[in-house]
Amino acid sequence: MRDWANLFVERLIRAKLASPETIEGCSEKELVEIERKLGLKLPESYRRYMASLGKESGDFLSECGMFYPDVLLNKERAQTLLENNTDFRLKDSDFVFVERYGYQFFYFETSDGNANPPVLRYSERSESPILLAKSFTEAMELALADHLAIIENPTAPIVSHFTD
Repeated sequence: MRDWANLFVERLIRAKLASPETIEGCSEKELVEIERKLGLKLPESYRRYMASLGKESGDFLSECGMFYPDVLLNKERAQTLLENNTDFRLKDSDFVFVERYGYQFFYFETSDGNANPPVLRYSERSESPILLAKSFTEAMELALADHLAIIENPTAPIVSHFTD
């Protein structure tokens, strides 16, 4: 049985957002390094995604700070953004998987063992994070839908889930 991440990769390729040559996943050793260096256990949905697309994903979210090894620095960058903008603080068990341009980030909680955790988004325009999606896989599906909407109608105004 093929898992969600493999099917997601196939959809990226069909949409011409990526090709087999522009996709590279993380090794198990690299995933373990992320967990060890950040002191947490990654959810299964995120691990599968990173095993397929953790180093390169073609044009899909290529502008996001979400690839290995840069992902190791995301929480530090997010904490700096928070310190400059709000009283809200991340917990030790929060994992920042996307950092964008120093003004927003996306994260999930890791301590509850949820294999597919809810994703929250923080932007410097807000005091506190908002719920982006009920699960990591739903968040990635929203991001793909955003990309596809732009491809289908590049001049139309698009309300993106991943940008302000």
